[in-house]
Amino acid sequence: MSDDIKRVRALVESGLCCTQVLVAMGLEARGEENAQMVDAVATLCGGMRIGKLCGALSGGACMLGLFNKELARDKMVPELSEWFQEAYGNVDCLEILKGDMQNRVQVCPGLIENVYLQAKEILFENGFDLDEMREMREMREESAKK
Repeated sequence: MSDDIKRVRALVESGLCCTQVLVAMGLEARGEENAQMVDAVATLCGGMRIGKLCGALSGGACMLGLFNKELARDKMVPELSEWFQEAYGNVDCLEILKGDMQNRVQVCPGLIENVYLQAKEILFENGFDLDEMREMREMREESAKK
């Protein structure tokens, strides 16, 4: 299991919802923290709390926007949305959960992981290598300790 997926799982287990996990992962990839932003996007979870647009898809779109808002708007988010529709057959949270929000426990962790991996791949295809960014940040941090 990759370190990214371990981190996604840790964030889910910490109590963050789908949208929050994806935004937190995007911020971490950039070497940033923004607790206020992560708190604010909680309003998008659970399909905006009424089972509409999947919060993981919303979070993935926000994650992409952290790297280049114009490219995200014009290319990356539409690509993520098309992939999501094909993968899950719907973009509405309640539909994906078969009409029962209690199904989140079984469905959402894997869905969040899949959205993260797809968003990461889309970023890579558009010139943003999250693994390389992390390695560079770790090297800078290690160098600063010396």
